[in-house]
Amino acid sequence: MGWTELPFEDGKEVDTRNWDLEDDIQNELSPEEFELLVSDTWEDIKGCSTELTQGSRDGGVDVIAEFRGLKSSGISPFNFDKIVIQAKRYNSSIPMSEIERMEGVRRRHNADQAVFVTASEYTDPAETAAEDLEIEYVDGDELVKMLNKSSLNPEAWIRSIRIVDKAREFHGLK
Repeated sequence: MGWTELPFEDGKEVDTRNWDLEDDIQNELSPEEFELLVSDTWEDIKGCSTELTQGSRDGGVDVIAEFRGLKSSGISPFNFDKIVIQAKRYNSSIPMSEIERMEGVRRRHNADQAVFVTASEYTDPAETAAEDLEIEYVDGDELVKMLNKSSLNPEAWIRSIRIVDKAREFHGLK
C-alpha cells in the first residue's frame, strides 16, 4: 500500500502502510456502520441477500440474511434459508447471556441459523454456549479474516463511510 490523499482530512496525506483494520472497525465505525459492514460482508462471502433491521428495538436482530429457497431445492451449500445476525461493536468481551439470548431470537424469527458477530471477543463460557446451541460466533479477528477474503476492499469501504459521514456533517444532516 502507498499513500492516499483524502481531502476530508485537511488535505494531508494519510499513511496507509500501517493501517489496522481491526482497530478501525473497533474505534472508527458507529454501531450502525458496523451492522452495514457485517451485512455487506455476509452478502459478499456467503452469497445471500441481506436486510438491515431498524436501529433500535430490533428484537436482537441487526441483519437478516436469506438464501431464498435454496435449502428446499437442495442446492444451498449451508443447508439453511434464513439467518439472523446480531452485530455488536463492543469494546468488552461478549458474555454468555448474549449468546443465550440469541437462541431465543433464532426461535422467535423462525430462522435456520443464528450468528453473533462482534468487533471484540467472547468469554470462554460464551464460546461454549455458542457451540452447544450451534450459534455461529465471529470475533474481531475472524471478521478481519473474512473481510480480507472478501471482494469488498475493507479499507476503501471504511474510507467511503467516512467520506459520507463528512458530507452529511457538512450539509447539516448528521
